[in-house]
Amino acid sequence: MTIFVTIVCLTSYAFAHFYVSPASEYRLFPDISPTTATIGGIILCNVLVWLAWRWTPLWPFLTGHFMHTPAYPRPHQAITNIFTHMTHEHLVGNMVLFIMAGSVCHEMVDRGVLVGTYLSAGAIGTLLSLYWANLGRGQILAHSVGASAAVYGIMALYLALTDRERVQIPFFKDMSVGFWPKTLLAAIIAVEIRNAYRGRMVGTDHASHFGGLITGLGVAGYMQYNGFHQQRRMGLGQGLGDVEKKAGLDEKTIDFGAIVKEEIKEVKEEVKKIVK
Repeated sequence: MTIFVTIVCLTSYAFAHFYVSPASEYRLFPDISPTTATIGGIILCNVLVWLAWRWTPLWPFLTGHFMHTPAYPRPHQAITNIFTHMTHEHLVGNMVLFIMAGSVCHEMVDRGVLVGTYLSAGAIGTLLSLYWANLGRGQILAHSVGASAAVYGIMALYLALTDRERVQIPFFKDMSVGFWPKTLLAAIIAVEIRNAYRGRMVGTDHASHFGGLITGLGVAGYMQYNGFHQQRRMGLGQGLGDVEKKAGLDEKTIDFGAIVKEEIKEVKEEVKKIVK
């Protein structure tokens, strides 16, 4: 699995480095912003796998290929297990966090980096979970599933890179509060360490969470080392993304409600066109 995860990370790096957004005429849904298309596509994959688990005849296949079991690891499980959620609570919880973090992160780094980080964070998280189960105090017979590691990677990437200063309070116009992304990131890491050390949240794969966080921080550090913010100021990705512009946001305030509302609006309009 180590070799497979290494290949996934190298492939993700190549995709992030060489990916170029296609022109509108070459896109399947040109009226939907790249951010909405990317976030929606990943969520759709998670929902489809969740629906597949509702059909009993598929259980033998899904158990063997879409769950990570440290006692009997298969390389491709490093990727497939991050799309598996056994309960709707687990699915909704991860996807809500992904919508919030992924939307603003995509507007900042674009599809190549976001997808590459999502897959790499999930794969590295699974690998650390495997190591911990065999060399640490993990449960070697436990099954590990869920997009938590991938979502943690996206959250860490965004919080480490963003220079936003305020967060708009949903449903309250012109009301916002201060936003300290580095402090929030440190708090998330501290809480994860505390829960893992004290054995809280039984059934949670803390090792995979740490793998996701490390991946997101690593990608952010690499981008900063290569002058990410300087490139933005020079016009390469500077300012707001498509969804943020449509939502009428400024460059220092995050409004998760407005961004999600705009994404839902785009999807509804596209569905209406397809139905007609």
